[in-house]
Amino acid sequence: MSAASSSSYLRPEPHDRDDAASWMGLVYALAALVLVAALAGLSGCAPTLVAQSAAPPGRTARLDPIKGFWGNTLSYRLDISQGVALAMTCDQGGPCRRMVVQSDDPAIAEVKQASIGALTPTGFGPYAGTGHALDGSPAYGRAADGRATVAGLVVVGKQPGTTRVRVFVGDQTREIKIIVVPPPPQSPPATVAR
Repeated sequence: MSAASSSSYLRPEPHDRDDAASWMGLVYALAALVLVAALAGLSGCAPTLVAQSAAPPGRTARLDPIKGFWGNTLSYRLDISQGVALAMTCDQGGPCRRMVVQSDDPAIAEVKQASIGALTPTGFGPYAGTGHALDGSPAYGRAADGRATVAGLVVVGKQPGTTRVRVFVGDQTREIKIIVVPPPPQSPPATVAR
């Protein structure tokens, strides 16, 4: 083997370098995507709301999530009849802590914080299910096995109209667009022919 042929054997051909560069670009793009996803996960997630009661017969109480392009919940819409109350739970990897609720117009829809009489697991992490806070101190208001009272809220439709309710949990917010519809008209009493 001559010196000329051995040096060409060790040096990559130009097309091999282009392939390696395109693969490295793909690797960097995937690493950036993983980093963005990890940062989004660490930034916390907004609370999830779930309806826990039903409307009486002939009335409306329907909570629907408003989804974004990627299927994530952006906000909620609640259609509720005048005079109907709807209970909802708030979850953020466990029961929502330090939740504050606020209605833009309490004359249309009144909102109250509630504790629903059930226990639920308190979330994820090294102290999940231990009855202790993240710093290892006892978590008051929790059962010895780490379950806590379900956090919730109740919305009451007061008069027909549209308003917004905001649920604040730490630095995260959920917005509920509320549409209060009038109750169905009363039908006149039926007459019976004899």
